[in-house]
Amino acid sequence: MAKTRKLLQENLGLVDVVIELSDARIPLSSRNPDLAMLVGNRKPLIRAYNKTDLADPQVTGQWQKSLAGTDIYNVFISSATGAGLTELMYIANEQIKMKLVRDKVRGLLTSKLRIMIAGIPNSGKSTLINKLSGRRAAAAADKPGVTRGKQWIMINESIELLDTPGVLWPKFDNPEVALNLAFTGTIGENAVDPEELAALLLAKINSDYKSSIERRYKVVLKEILAEFPEHQLHNNVGSQRYLNGNNELLLKEGTIILDGIGRKRGFLSEGGRIDTLRTSIMILDEFRGGRIGRISLERPS
Repeated sequence: MAKTRKLLQENLGLVDVVIELSDARIPLSSRNPDLAMLVGNRKPLIRAYNKTDLADPQVTGQWQKSLAGTDIYNVFISSATGAGLTELMYIANEQIKMKLVRDKVRGLLTSKLRIMIAGIPNSGKSTLINKLSGRRAAAAADKPGVTRGKQWIMINESIELLDTPGVLWPKFDNPEVALNLAFTGTIGENAVDPEELAALLLAKINSDYKSSIERRYKVVLKEILAEFPEHQLHNNVGSQRYLNGNNELLLKEGTIILDGIGRKRGFLSEGGRIDTLRTSIMILDEFRGGRIGRISLERPS
């Protein structure tokens, strides 16, 4: 992380604009507070919230209204589908119009727009670059840590992108932020317990996306949770229990749902016991790939 922060700082002088790529499913948790401080007033900063194709479109609309009128440009995009990329590049070009005028006066007629792409790991930086360039210009994968060093990529004769490694900040003061980053695959697999993580994820999305779980896994959650009366609290406070840090209750509820899904899928080990690890890995993979449904984990309120 220290090396990447140093790399970002050292290369700010080489670019005209910085695009911070975040995750539209967790717009707050996926912002790197260090990046805004590093950029400061040195360069225009655009926040691009990626993976809108995986996020709840209604919640994304709420975020767009909530963030309208703020000092920083906010754009919601999908590197996978190309949605919002025209708007993103238009805003980036608008930021350097005055620079291009100054360069023309100085006789520099070949000025290019140089953009730094930065953000947290697994935010889709390489996928964005490949979409803009129309070719496989950067390595991309559905896991953090693929880009190891900086690389310049020519988009066309007037635009160059600087791809940088994803960087997290040193300490998570808010446990909700840490969990949201783990849910979306930003934190490395070896740093988390997949069974606990999957259980907490199921309990969290059960508040707002119960029908998505039932459709995907062909289960009836009311029947699965019949012997767990505490889950009725969802009717009163919903995911506020999560925000208040009551993870013990959520973990119990999520574990019951996890077991029910594992049994329904036939993920059984010797002796008929549910293979909870296999079930957990499947749930996390399917959530991150959007196969459970278009789900947002954070709302403007």
